[in-house]
Amino acid sequence: MPGRKPSIERQRRLGAELRRMREHIGMTINEAATLHRTDRTTVSNTESARSGVSGAA
Repeated sequence: MPGRKPSIERQRRLGAELRRMREHIGMTINEAATLHRTDRTTVSNTESARSGVSGAA
């Protein structure tokens, strides 16, 4: 059975929570991108729900 796609509302809630937590600890987008070995655009797109996240590691 294929996995279902997350709803845009779930993506928005996740992105908002990720941003809230990042800002709460005083981390910049650039620092988060470095920590996750990605670029700042990916972090920004995830936080603003323009792109989702994958469960794959």
